[in-house]
Amino acid sequence: MKTLYFHIWVFLLCLPVSASAQGKLTLTLERCIRLAIEGNEAVLQAQQALHKAEANLKIAQYDHYPQVGLTCFYEQQKNGAQQEYKDYRTAASFSQLLWRFGGVPDFLDNAQEDVRIARIDYERAQKEAAYAVRQVFYSILLTQEEIAERRNLEAAIKQKLQRVK
Repeated sequence: MKTLYFHIWVFLLCLPVSASAQGKLTLTLERCIRLAIEGNEAVLQAQQALHKAEANLKIAQYDHYPQVGLTCFYEQQKNGAQQEYKDYRTAASFSQLLWRFGGVPDFLDNAQEDVRIARIDYERAQKEAAYAVRQVFYSILLTQEEIAERRNLEAAIKQKLQRVK
């Protein structure tokens, strides 16, 4: 049912659209494809999935960057009226991965695979949308040609009828 609505929508997009001040605006096949890809829900979902996978890959690659940490701790304790105990502790850490010895961690490998799959899905969604637009566009062109041929045939029949009279 969704594809029927999509085809009707594309059909309406491909018809000449009248603009108020400029007259008629004719949509080309390329423009119809571009509009369909920009507004297609499957393409937009695949694009969002691709952005999410790319963000997850960036997060997975963060272990290549230096890691800095700072921890501060303060504790105060009283043991009656005579003794007061205060404890201050601070710890700073810095770490940098120098060498992995050729190994690729599983989380990084999985993130790269997710980006590859998301990119393939995005391209597939774009191609499917473009294919649907091309089908509708060419069926419209064929229908227009058929209408023109029938008009020519009608004119020829009318001429023959007038000759016969």
